[in-house]
Amino acid sequence: MPPSQRIFTAPADGTNGRSGYDTFATSGSRTGYRGFSTSICSNFSKPSRRSDCCSLACCGILSSDRTRYLLLDQRPTWIKRLLLNLALPLGLLWAIAIISRDSAEEAAVAECKVAFPDDGSGPNLDAFNRKGSYYDRLVLWLIVALFIVIVVLLARASNFRFSFRRIFLSKLPPASARGTMPPASTRGTIRAARICDCYEAPDDSDEYLRSEPEDAAAADHDLCACLWSCLSRLCCLTCCSCWCQCCGMCAIGQEAREIDLIVPKERRRMDYVTFQPYAEYWPELERLRTSGEGAFFHHFRALSDLSSRIVGSGGAALLFAVVYSLAGIDRHFSLANAGVVFATLAQSFVILYFVHWRWHRFDVSLDAVVKCFASGFVLSTSTAFVVELLVSVVTSICPGLLRLFTFLFFEDMGIDSKQLDIGLGVISMFLNAFVVAALSEELCKYFAYWMVEHPDFLDDDEREELELAQSDERLPSPGRSPSSRGTGITVAMVAAALGFTCCENLEYVLASSDTGVQVATLIARSVLPVHALAAAIQSVGVCRRDLEGDRSHQLGRIVLPALLLHGFYDFFLMVMPVFVTANDDDDVNDEVSKYNGYISMCKSYGALDSTIW
Repeated sequence: MPPSQRIFTAPADGTNGRSGYDTFATSGSRTGYRGFSTSICSNFSKPSRRSDCCSLACCGILSSDRTRYLLLDQRPTWIKRLLLNLALPLGLLWAIAIISRDSAEEAAVAECKVAFPDDGSGPNLDAFNRKGSYYDRLVLWLIVALFIVIVVLLARASNFRFSFRRIFLSKLPPASARGTMPPASTRGTIRAARICDCYEAPDDSDEYLRSEPEDAAAADHDLCACLWSCLSRLCCLTCCSCWCQCCGMCAIGQEAREIDLIVPKERRRMDYVTFQPYAEYWPELERLRTSGEGAFFHHFRALSDLSSRIVGSGGAALLFAVVYSLAGIDRHFSLANAGVVFATLAQSFVILYFVHWRWHRFDVSLDAVVKCFASGFVLSTSTAFVVELLVSVVTSICPGLLRLFTFLFFEDMGIDSKQLDIGLGVISMFLNAFVVAALSEELCKYFAYWMVEHPDFLDDDEREELELAQSDERLPSPGRSPSSRGTGITVAMVAAALGFTCCENLEYVLASSDTGVQVATLIARSVLPVHALAAAIQSVGVCRRDLEGDRSHQLGRIVLPALLLHGFYDFFLMVMPVFVTANDDDDVNDEVSKYNGYISMCKSYGALDSTIW
C-alpha cells in the first residue's frame, strides 16, 4: 500500500478502529483551520508535545523532513543539502572572517609602527584614531555574495515549503472524515510558507492556547506556553488579528501536529534524519542492558544509524581541523590550536565518562547519550544564539530608558552621574545574567533533551507495545525501576548540557589565536561546570513530573532553580568589572589604560621593539 494511503489506516491503539480524525470529528469541540485540525497559532499549547520544539530548531528542517517522509516516503538528499545550505554560507563566512582579520591586522601593524617608532620618539597614540574601514574590495564582494546566497536559499526554501504544503493538503482525508473544515486558500498557503509574513489568525485567536482542551490547565501553568502567548500578543495578534511567523516554522509545527493525528503511533516511532524505526536497533540496546554486557565495543556496535552518523561526522570534523592546521592556510590556527580544540572536547567527554559510562551505563544507552550530546551541541546552541540575540536587543533598551526617565524626572535632585552609571551598569548586568544568559540557555538546554525521542525514554506500557510490535513470539523484557529511569533522565539531560557546554567553550577558546590564552580560558571555564550542574537540577523536576506524575511541576518550576544558580554565577562574574571601571574614570588612568592596551596589542602583533617600549 502506498505511504500516502497507509498513513490514514486506523491505528491499533485502542480507539476501536477510529482514526485520529474520527476522534476529532466526534468530539465536536473544535472547528477546522483551513484544512488542518489545529491552528497555526497553537505552538506549545500542549506542554507534553515534542513536535512544537522540533519545528523551531534549525528553522524546522528536521521536523519538515520527518513530516515529508511520513506523508510521501521521500528522503532528503543530505549531501546536496549540506553542501548547498551549510558548506557554501559557512565557507563564505570563513573567507570574510579570514580576509577581514588579516586586513585589520595589517593595518594595525602599520599603525603600531607609526605610534611606537623604533627610534624611541613618541608615543603618538593619535595614530590609532582610525576610521574603522579595513575591508578591501574582495571582502565587500564576499559580503554581497553571502547576502545573495542567503536570499536565494531562503527563497528556495520558501518555494519548497509552499509546494509541500499544497501536497500535504491534497493528501489529507476527505472533509467528511474530518468534520467541518474550511478549505485551504492559495493565499493562506503562500503566506504560511513565506520567509516572513503575517498569517491571518483564526476567529478564535484569543483561545488559540485552548486547541488542546485536555491540556488547557497545564498550558496555563507552563512557562513556555505563557512566554509564547506573551510574545504573540506583543507582536500583532492583538492589534490586527494576524500571526507573525518567520521561515514558516509555525506552519511546519502545524503540519507536524497534523501528522501526529493521522499517522499511527507505531509508525512514528523512528529517529529523525535517518528515519530508522526503533524496532531495528532497540532490541540490541535492551539486550545489552538486561545482560549487563559492559564492553564498550559491543555498546558502540549497537549504535543506531543516526548515532553512527553523528560520531562519524564528529570524527570527520576533527580530522579536518588537524589537516587545516597542518596545511598552513591560516597562520592563526596551528597544530597547537588544534590540540586545544581536542582538549576542549576532552573536557566534556571526561565528565560524560564518569556521569554515564563509569556509573550509569545501564540506566541509559550510549546511543541515547550520543543523541542528547549532539542535540545540545547543535540544536540547543544554535537556538540559544538566536534567542539570546533577540532578547539582548530588548534588554539593552531598559538601561537607556531608565537613564532617560532619571534625566526627565529626577534631574533637580542632583544625582551623582558616577553612582547613576554604576546603578545602570548593575541593572544591565542583572538583565544580561538572568534573562539573556540564564533564562535563554536553561530553556534551550531543556529543549535539547526534550527534542530527543528515544526508546529509552518510553514508559513501561509504551516499551511493551514496542516489544510486542516486533514479534508475537518475543516476551517482554523486565521493566526498568523508577530509580533507573530517573537516573537515565538525569544522565540524558547532563549529556545535552555538556554538548551545549562543549560548543560554547569552543566559541570562547577560539576567540583568541594565542595558545596560552586559549588554555587559560579552557581551564577557567572548566573549574565549575555550571551547565551540567544546572541540568542535573532540572532533571529533579522532570523526574517529579514524568515519573511521579506531579503535574504541578511544569517548565517554570523545573527551570527556576537552575536559572537562579546560573543567573547568580553569571551576575557575579559580570558585575565585578562594573565597579572596577567605575573607580578608574579619571583622565590619568584613562590615558595609562589606553597606553597599556596599545602596547599589549602591538606586542601581540610583533610590531613593537620591546627593548625600547
